[in-house]
Amino acid sequence: MKISDLTYPITQDMPVYPGTEQPLIVTGCSIEETGFLEKKITMYSHTGTHVDAPAHLLKEGKTLDMLPLNHFLEKHC
Repeated sequence: MKISDLTYPITQDMPVYPGTEQPLIVTGCSIEETGFLEKKITMYSHTGTHVDAPAHLLKEGKTLDMLPLNHFLEKHC
């Protein structure tokens, strides 16, 4: 099976849907101050690479956790 990574990096200046705010990335902890690096990332769920679940548009639609993993795999013969 071939797996293709379609992930788009999350940055503060990445393209977003018109009208959607850019992601906000803030350093919460630094190695100098606390001994480890940690970032706080604030963004909308439709920012960057994502999958829309049926529940996004259908009241009785399934959420992603209700779909089996093989639902997302391309079948090759």
